[in-house]
Amino acid sequence: MRMSLLTPLAAISVFAAFAAGGGCASTTTQKSTIEGTTAQPAAIAHISYQRDQNNNTAVDLRVDHLSAPQKLDPTLTTYVVWVAPMFGGNYEPRGALQVGADRSGEIKFITPLDRFKVVVTAEASPMVAQPRGKIVMQGTVDASLPK
Repeated sequence: MRMSLLTPLAAISVFAAFAAGGGCASTTTQKSTIEGTTAQPAAIAHISYQRDQNNNTAVDLRVDHLSAPQKLDPTLTTYVVWVAPMFGGNYEPRGALQVGADRSGEIKFITPLDRFKVVVTAEASPMVAQPRGKIVMQGTVDASLPK
């Protein structure tokens, strides 16, 4: 499957619109939480999401207690966030998750999916086409149901 990544300008536009609250079909923000795997058991992610006027899902994923990927393996340099359809399909990268010295980080992205798996992996490079590194967090989002 061919991967497509947002151009930097398109990504900035999408995130600016999301951050400003513009373009959202609903003001109802849904929330869920995912926890770390055995690779990062203290890690936790708080996910806020809502469907927009184009029927996409705008996602804000905030992580806490996630140590540097190099602590898992010295060859791992970054965390990558992936999404895949809930009931099968290829994982697509949504971007690199930058984690600060305080072990927290945030990433915002848009996906056309309304029911999907979210996976965070520790990778040697942010430019991988499929998850190859250690899975440090995983969970699901269902934006198809109004809350």
